Amino acid sequence: MQSAPRAILRSDAQRKVAAAEKALSERQRELQQAKADGKSAKKIAGRRRKVDEAHTALEKNSDGSNAVIGSDKMQVLVDADACPVVIKDMLFRAARRAEVCVTLVANRYLQTPPSPYIKSMQVPAGADAADIRIVELAVAGDLVITADIPLAAAALDKGAFVLDPRGSWFSRENIEERLTMRAVMDQLRSTGVDTGGPAPYSPRDSKTFAGQLDRFLARHRAAPT
Repeated sequence: MQSAPRAILRSDAQRKVAAAEKALSERQRELQQAKADGKSAKKIAGRRRKVDEAHTALEKNSDGSNAVIGSDKMQVLVDADACPVVIKDMLFRAARRAEVCVTLVANRYLQTPPSPYIKSMQVPAGADAADIRIVELAVAGDLVITADIPLAAAALDKGAFVLDPRGSWFSRENIEERLTMRAVMDQLRSTGVDTGGPAPYSPRDSKTFAGQLDRFLARHRAAPT
């Protein structure tokens, strides 16, 4: 049984997180209303800054809550610029259900549901900026969601698990073959060969991803203390 002071600290930290969640939700509603009302770009930018400030406050209080409660759980890092919306929604639900931190990393502003387990991180514009940040954040045992093969290779080097949005795993056994195939396709395209593109994302892909994600979280998330 935890001591009374510890219980009080936990309760206080959770209240602060709840208040920060409520504030973020209100700022997001204000931003959406400003857009719907056709407010000026300046006013919309002001509303967006308030949303960003509320996100920062939530992250700060969430970090404090985790420090009080204590957690050794893995985190989920998402290469979010090209991630299908249906996959993001799955990850948001999984974050709440499994109480696992999900961080979306992108070159643009992303609105996320208010939750201490869900946050977004905007990086400067640049082809590899999000990839670099994800690799910096990843540690052994984390889960990275991406279809980017070089990013997958770098995340594997950090000891992370890597799942693509279609539910296929990158691994030490297949990453070299995928890198080689990517290089071959790039070379063909550089000579003018039309190599086509990936198949359209399908309901079967999302179902496969959901199954792989659920099984992974069941195996790897830390047991509650």
